[in-house]
Amino acid sequence: MADFVPTQQYLHEVLILQFHLKKSALQAHREITAVYGEQCIEKSTCRERFAQFKKGNFAFQEEKNLDANRTEWTASR
Repeated sequence: MADFVPTQQYLHEVLILQFHLKKSALQAHREITAVYGEQCIEKSTCRERFAQFKKGNFAFQEEKNLDANRTEWTASR
């Protein structure tokens, strides 16, 4: 299990589970990072996803790497 690297979609599904268990975004962040490490998900991501869930939107939308997009944009200029 030490080689398992959670994907964004997997973490999204874990957040949905935490939401249905009536956990707060902060509690979910603490539990997820305790298992998978601090680098796997940001607190702000948990808060944003929980706000999305509260609106009834449980769809997964993959986050794009903004730094990679910025690099492509500056290279094309």
